[in-house]
Amino acid sequence: MVAFDGNFYSVPPGLPGVTVKVLHRFGEDDLRIVTAGRAVVACHRRAPRIVAVTVSMVLAVLAGAVAALLARSDRATTAAALTRAGVAFGGTLTLIAVLVTMAPALLV
Repeated sequence: MVAFDGNFYSVPPGLPGVTVKVLHRFGEDDLRIVTAGRAVVACHRRAPRIVAVTVSMVLAVLAGAVAALLARSDRATTAAALTRAGVAFGGTLTLIAVLVTMAPALLV
């Protein structure tokens, strides 16, 4: 699998250890996955970015809800529970943003 713009695209199974690059021209719906020698190994229709954004938002909302519920089970005030939920929501979005930004460097 190759990560590109918040989504993942498949490559043929016979390429373990081969370095590939994703090529996408602005405004086009398709992208190509090529080897260092520019041999095309896969073509895909580009998935919309909204998929990655939706997943990120769902995870952040769930983290906020869990934090609020845990705070209320600890007998925290409503204000404290909302504060914890907001911190968890913001922290989760920040963590996802950092991971998405750092993922290409970590996968090399």
